[in-house]
Amino acid sequence: MSQTYDFMVALARAYAPPPARLLDFGCGGGEIVGLASAAGFDAFGVDTFEDMWDQYQAAASGRGDRILRVSRGEPLPFENDTFDLVVSNQVFEHISDLAPVGSELARVLRPGGVLIAIFPTQEILIEPHLKAPLVHWFTPGSAPQRTALHVSHALKLCNRPNQERQSWVNEEQYNLQKHIFYRTAAAAIDVLNPWFDLWARDEAAFLRHRLALHPRLTKAAQLPRMLDPLLAQATLRLANAVLIFRCRAGV
Repeated sequence: MSQTYDFMVALARAYAPPPARLLDFGCGGGEIVGLASAAGFDAFGVDTFEDMWDQYQAAASGRGDRILRVSRGEPLPFENDTFDLVVSNQVFEHISDLAPVGSELARVLRPGGVLIAIFPTQEILIEPHLKAPLVHWFTPGSAPQRTALHVSHALKLCNRPNQERQSWVNEEQYNLQKHIFYRTAAAAIDVLNPWFDLWARDEAAFLRHRLALHPRLTKAAQLPRMLDPLLAQATLRLANAVLIFRCRAGV
């Protein structure tokens, strides 16, 4: 199970405690929905489940109507002001145009409701899907990006170093063009600004959570709070942005 799931539920408890009604936007296998429900939230999840019918059936099994399949670009199947909290884990980097998503999430959130988004941004050093350094810093589909992909594969700094190189480069450059869309954390905040005010950033808490789970690094999780700005920058460069927003009234 992803170490991010229980961290997300812990954040949810901090910013909108149970029995708040929670929506996991891009719920995948429904793990966060399950953990949130166990923690006392009234939890639902939605995902497109594109090419993942088996995953959808597994996620929905035993959860009744709590896991819903939705179509990309279509309105969510909920009334206005349905939720107190929306969480989204590792989803925003797969959305090419974040504005309509922000508008729709604001619609289903009550005024003052909370949006928690955890996702890798342009600042990250190693592209997390390809496990290749810096390749996402180049213009998608460009010759420099292609060169960077070749270099990463040649140095075995990638997710599948044993795959034939040309095949890997072609496949992953396509993915970087069609399925992964990086923006800086500041750009994401700006796009969502018509509907959401940034409430907090918790990158340092994310890193402390990860350190606490490592048997040899538990003490590092207790580093002085004065180091939080450094921990936050490390998290942004090595893992994710952790953004907490509050939905504006009257949007």
